[in-house]
Amino acid sequence: MKSAWMPIKRFPLFFPFLLILIIGCAKSLPPPGGPIDRTPPEIIRSEPPTGSVQVPLDSDVTIEFSERLDQKTVEKSVFITPQPDPEAKIKTNGNSVVITLPGSLKKDKTYVITVGTDLKDAHNVNLAQSVSIAFSTGITIDSGSIAGTVYKDGKGTAAISLALFETLPDELNKPVDSLAPNYFTQSGENGHFKFDYLPESIYYLAAFNDQNKNRRINSGKEMIGLPFRETVINDEQKHLTGIDIRLYKIDTGPVELRSVSINPDRLIKIRFSDKLDREEAEALLKSAIVRAEDDSALSSGDIAFTSLTAYPSSDFLLAAGPLQSGKSYRLMFDLEILFPAVDDSLRMLSYGFNAVEITDSKRPELLDSDPADGAENVAVDSTFRFLFSEPVDSSALQRAVRLTGCSGDTDVVAIKVLNEFVYQAIPASEMLYGCDYQLLLDESYVRDLSGNIMGDSVTTISFTTIGRDTLGQLSGQLRFSDREDAVYPVIISLKPAIDGRLQELELLPGHQHFISDLLPGYYTVSAFLDRNRNGRFDYGSIIPYQPAEPFATPVDTFRVRTRFETTGIIIEF
Repeated sequence: MKSAWMPIKRFPLFFPFLLILIIGCAKSLPPPGGPIDRTPPEIIRSEPPTGSVQVPLDSDVTIEFSERLDQKTVEKSVFITPQPDPEAKIKTNGNSVVITLPGSLKKDKTYVITVGTDLKDAHNVNLAQSVSIAFSTGITIDSGSIAGTVYKDGKGTAAISLALFETLPDELNKPVDSLAPNYFTQSGENGHFKFDYLPESIYYLAAFNDQNKNRRINSGKEMIGLPFRETVINDEQKHLTGIDIRLYKIDTGPVELRSVSINPDRLIKIRFSDKLDREEAEALLKSAIVRAEDDSALSSGDIAFTSLTAYPSSDFLLAAGPLQSGKSYRLMFDLEILFPAVDDSLRMLSYGFNAVEITDSKRPELLDSDPADGAENVAVDSTFRFLFSEPVDSSALQRAVRLTGCSGDTDVVAIKVLNEFVYQAIPASEMLYGCDYQLLLDESYVRDLSGNIMGDSVTTISFTTIGRDTLGQLSGQLRFSDREDAVYPVIISLKPAIDGRLQELELLPGHQHFISDLLPGYYTVSAFLDRNRNGRFDYGSIIPYQPAEPFATPVDTFRVRTRFETTGIIIEF
């Protein structure tokens, strides 16, 4: 068999040449084409120049950029106000965009051409910030402006579309997704946006993530956000700043009830078609009413509820009071609470069911507790919470709960009914710092309303309180630009930058200083004015147009250190 090396042995002069060639090819060379282009395109010139007046009515507009453009992104990135009729023709030539208006410009009008951040250069790099070019066919140019920041999940977010309407959206009598804005722009870096060259008017502002790039609000498919007040440009107020917006998701596909039944504990068990987060569930289930089919009278009092699974959840239990066996009932919810755009004919979600005679032989179960077993760094002034699978006898529960600490003493607790599923246990005295505790639940004293006993053992929940020298403090104050805002409660959220439990403080009217004991770490701070005093942030709605509640988000992250107080935090409204 011949060796594969034979040709090299026969031609010894070829080997040095081959070695030199291989070494030469192994040299490190820069990649072809030079460094990657990460520089955003910029507008370097326009004709007419921005700020021009007495522009001829037959003018075209030319915008020159710093580099060659991606032609496919140009047309969807250019917005002209007022919108020309017929539509403008937009042509791209290398790094230039030429806009031709088939109909002439109108007399004494300010025109604004906005180039949004969807525009890309030939290397797929987006425009960093929306840019507006304005000119007037009259002797003056409008000069009003509105600026702010769009937030998503607490962070300023780029490439969000913003629409200004000069007519109240309610009065346009059109579906939301067919409303054409009078002015349009997009947020840039860190979520900042600005409308320039606005005439005096009352404006209605909305933000949305324009997923299909049609410059229309597709409610239910896109996130939207509303400012905290109407935006007005007039002689006394030419420039508005700090008009901040929080995005949220509106789902206009109303949830449905998949099933309603009576469970062995004589509770109403329901399943929705979609999962609801805690806030959605609390809002919708608080609207629940039960009505006998042969009687128009509604059930009285609040209907207690609990989720059967972790949030987001579709499965819930309702305690609606005694139901007469063999009778037909109807369970109803007001969908407008979650879906403001729902048609009136679909507003009430209802489901008929029969109350059947069931012998309750099922034992109650402890579904959840706070603190959980094994919890650490529990605050010394904590109260405890028990979530049961059904209503239990609260007087008997009083005898079931005991608290033992590192001193070996047993402390009694007072039981408070939060609702028919949730019970609060309040220690008779404040706990000690840095101590191991056991919360004891004697199952033999826990019985449901039919007398079924939870069990014959003791459930033990062990936890440790926080050490006295472990905590640090975060403190600051509120400032109001409008005195009228000082009459509302303020909810302050302190969120760990990495992991940990969100803490909330409520400052009642008249209180402008806050201080909180916190575990060491980094925290973000936000707050909102609770104008309707319901304890949660309200995002407003596009139709009917209702502004959101004012909120504040300081840009800094604040560090909490053991035994130190971090001061000087200013929350401005």
